[in-house]
Amino acid sequence: MNLEMIIRMVDRDHYVLTEDGNPLTQSTATRAILKSLQLLEVKPGDRVLEIGTGSGYSTALIAQLVGEKGHVVSLDIDPIITERAQQRLMEDNIENATLITRDGREGHTETAPFDRIIAWATADHLPKQWIDQLKNSGIIVAPFMLVPLAQSMAIARLRKYDKKIVGEQLIQGAYICMNETPDYASLGPELRADVVLHEKQKVGAWASSQWMKQVPLDQRRQWMMQLQNSAILKCPLKGGENYDAFRAFLLVKQPTELTTIYFAPMGMIGVSTSTSYALLSEERTCLQNGTLTLNDYLEEWRSIGHPGMDNLKPIVRQINSVSVVQAAFKID
Repeated sequence: MNLEMIIRMVDRDHYVLTEDGNPLTQSTATRAILKSLQLLEVKPGDRVLEIGTGSGYSTALIAQLVGEKGHVVSLDIDPIITERAQQRLMEDNIENATLITRDGREGHTETAPFDRIIAWATADHLPKQWIDQLKNSGIIVAPFMLVPLAQSMAIARLRKYDKKIVGEQLIQGAYICMNETPDYASLGPELRADVVLHEKQKVGAWASSQWMKQVPLDQRRQWMMQLQNSAILKCPLKGGENYDAFRAFLLVKQPTELTTIYFAPMGMIGVSTSTSYALLSEERTCLQNGTLTLNDYLEEWRSIGHPGMDNLKPIVRQINSVSVVQAAFKID
């Protein structure tokens, strides 16, 4: 059976809905699951390592894809979630899946090697354990932070060739950050932010930039408070230009002042220092103050044909002895 048939066959509500009929917090939208599993290219008989069991719905899909001769090992850091998902799988008579409570970054040496590895949570870098536990020609599909800033994620497909990991494809997507504890209240993008402002115990705003890591927290908070009172300017994007495409371009360029920001309910990207900023929102508004502008980046982006995520590929680099996934422009 193909993936679309299996998605129609497996009852998502059985896994995702809680006893009171509400969706489980630790669940992923079907469309997002479909996109990642299409990249994964699972075949009957494959051995698959899944990072982030969640509701168990994706585990059930993968179990159907690998068939009776294949197997899924699914890891989740939350024992309650693992036990719940195991019960749901048993009720669906799925026997070719093993669920284990542990930090997914460790992988599962006991049942390695794997043909495929897929993750539904974002690691800071590519864990060496995943590389070691992947078969040659095997595929990894996982979200990564393309720069060390909050909400700088994309989903990458990587393949192993002769013990070397090669990037093949990037798609847009973001998941919760991997953490040492199942504290879901703090697993959003703000977990990697450099300043967070709360409103009535909820995250109202956050920001992330390299310069913020070098100054006291009080200074960052003061900067954010001033920014919230800025006048909204005309959007510098032209008619058909796409915010997400320009955002992807900035994640490749990685300017020194690169900044990601969230003001509920919208995200922003741009450049900033402690005294100046130029920021563009997904709602096509702009905040600007001081000498910084986005004009040079916009002109460069336009001059090379408005590349977006489809025009990028993942590359794996060694930085401080760890494997980091970044983005680069495709070369035809």
